[in-house]
Amino acid sequence: MIVLPRAKIASRDESAKLFRRSFLRVANFAACRRLSLMKASLLMRIAGGLSLFTCLGHTAGTFMPIPAEQPAVAAAFQLMQETLVPMPFGRPQSYADIFLGVNLCLMVQLLTYGLMLFVLSSRLTQDRTARLIAMFIALALTATAAISARYFFPLPAFCTALAAIAVALALAVSRRSLAMEHS
Repeated sequence: MIVLPRAKIASRDESAKLFRRSFLRVANFAACRRLSLMKASLLMRIAGGLSLFTCLGHTAGTFMPIPAEQPAVAAAFQLMQETLVPMPFGRPQSYADIFLGVNLCLMVQLLTYGLMLFVLSSRLTQDRTARLIAMFIALALTATAAISARYFFPLPAFCTALAAIAVALALAVSRRSLAMEHS
């Protein structure tokens, strides 16, 4: 039989201090984990809100009437309505119809991204698939921001870029919290 040396039995006060110290470490770890979960979730919701804000602005801009003080814009839009483009299947479409269709697609895309970011916000630290979907949404938002900056005006580019950054930060925070959990 192997006899192990007895550990020095600490006094009751020392045992209580050691227990308190250990308990506080565990509680601190749990609090840090909750905080990082909240941060990832909050960042995802901020990104979703920015995407929905951009969707709202794009929707308003698409259906706004052309101001009367811009007759050149009205003439160009009239020409877009009159010019037909042959389609591979079906009837020819006007440039105005194609323009509206592209705008509607972008509205649906931004609405879907915003809603998906809200849904994924609670699953980001638990589900690898959620992180993968969030990464693809961040890439799509980055591309949308670059296209908006090149072809449109700064506000949608700024909002979608901020949304992509918020998703990337949420992914980094959730990854760090997962690493802390497994260590």
